Amino acid sequence: MKSRVSTDFILLFIAFVWGATFVIVQDTIHTLPPFWYLTFRFSLAAAVLLIFAFRPDHTKFSINWQHHLLAGSILGFFLFAGYALQTLSLFYTTSGKSGFLTGISVALVPFWPNRS
Repeated sequence: MKSRVSTDFILLFIAFVWGATFVIVQDTIHTLPPFWYLTFRFSLAAAVLLIFAFRPDHTKFSINWQHHLLAGSILGFFLFAGYALQTLSLFYTTSGKSGFLTGISVALVPFWPNRS
């Protein structure tokens, strides 16, 4: 029973942090324009990713770089579009409404038709 209570507490904490980010982002974009905020956020994430991606001890893989760059670019575009639209929505509506719509979208994911 103790394990169940601790997992519920951790899930509640994660939901609290996730919900708090909407308020933090909304306060931030009233100081910094939304696309400048996203530029800073994605640039910081890319810099951290590059540190881990190009380690000297990293083994070389024989992969098709053109395929991966194309697929990564397409996925990156949609990821950025999602972040951009959600950040812009925080500029025009409340953080509660934006978080509610995002939460509903996440809850609908298991019902997406399986096309495989």
